[in-house]
Amino acid sequence: MASARPAAGFDNVAFEFEGQRIVGTVIDYDKDGSLVVGNPFLEGVWSVPVEEATITKEHITNAPPCDQEPIAMTTYYVATLAKYVLVDSENEADARQRGHVALRELDGDRPIHIRTIRPATNEEIELQRWHQDMVAAEKPPDRRS
Repeated sequence: MASARPAAGFDNVAFEFEGQRIVGTVIDYDKDGSLVVGNPFLEGVWSVPVEEATITKEHITNAPPCDQEPIAMTTYYVATLAKYVLVDSENEADARQRGHVALRELDGDRPIHIRTIRPATNEEIELQRWHQDMVAAEKPPDRRS
């Protein structure tokens, strides 16, 4: 059972549908108060009663059914006026959603106004990898005794 009302366009929720666990993003609310939940990889939209959905930190994955090939992902550059993130997505709509979540993690409760979504250049991808390597190298070793 959800403890708080999930935020449309931001929160991911998990629920059961025809015996399968589905993770999707809240898109909107129905007139009866149910959540409208979408998952671009499953190409589905569901109306889910709030009490049957659980807010989750899980990311929506592109795990296909066993008889399908994996979905090709592209790295997208998603930016506001001041910040940007690189996200792996199947398309621009999914990049906007994932980028919004990543930018929200950087900026907390500030409003997010995405201005640019485009495929990332090789230079941007390499810069991100270099930055991640440098941050990982600076972390002190985990000292457990």
